[in-house]
Amino acid sequence: MLSLKRALKKQQNQQNQQNIQQNQPNNEQPISSSSSSPSSSILCVADHNNMRVSVWSGDGRQHLFNLPVGGHTRGVCVDLHGYLHVSCGYPLHAVHIYDPRHSFGLIQQLGKQDGGMGLRLGEFNGPTGMCVVDHNTLVVCDFSNHRI
Repeated sequence: MLSLKRALKKQQNQQNQQNIQQNQPNNEQPISSSSSSPSSSILCVADHNNMRVSVWSGDGRQHLFNLPVGGHTRGVCVDLHGYLHVSCGYPLHAVHIYDPRHSFGLIQQLGKQDGGMGLRLGEFNGPTGMCVVDHNTLVVCDFSNHRI
């Protein structure tokens, strides 16, 4: 039984490596789309195990690039100004904000300033899903801290 588990784990690891090389998502998470106009829309996929956001054309037909985020991605959303928000679990426990108008450069990290999980207000322990509500307010599900 143990050797069967090892063989299955080895097969899964090989498939994961192939997915990385072929720009295929590995344990993808929720999807969000960003559009300033229908012709310039993009589709962003939180690719959990590969610790990246996979960016596609708005119709999903063409892979554009991968955005490495340094943590296990759990969710993505786009605010009213077009900024991409990415919730990153282990090891960062943070929300990163990227500016698509400037090559998706990181403009802000929300959470503990030195990184890692936190319990205090403004710190995260397993941020997962997110959304933007009225007046451009970001709402984050902080899973392990049992709060929003």
